[in-house]
Amino acid sequence: CSSSSSSNSLGFSGRASTHGLTGRLQLFAEVVFLILRDAFVVRELSCNVALCRQFWWHGVCLWPEDMPKKSLVVLQSADSILDPGAIAAHVLNRDAADVLWLEGFAHGELLAPQGWEGRRRLVEFVEGLDGA
Repeated sequence: CSSSSSSNSLGFSGRASTHGLTGRLQLFAEVVFLILRDAFVVRELSCNVALCRQFWWHGVCLWPEDMPKKSLVVLQSADSILDPGAIAAHVLNRDAADVLWLEGFAHGELLAPQGWEGRRRLVEFVEGLDGA
């Protein structure tokens, strides 16, 4: 797993090494999380109906020029729903916000147990807004 971070973002790799017992337990926990996520969220009928048939995505689009001056965009590099690289480039090119880049994370994985470091960085950003 890569632990490099982009110089234009607040990126990091929160993945544990798959070597040793700790890495294997981490890998097992991630697989269980993905299975449960797929079983209870992705394939759950009510969620599918709400997100695919009754939710108008064009009504909730947020453009960089509409963002407040101090904003943070959190992107996961392995997101299968959107293109995080294109979004990061668009936001950073317009100097519209800071980007918290979570290397190797899938969509919403920030909220999973392995996302604790990303959540900590998010809290630091929000706490820094008090002095702004």
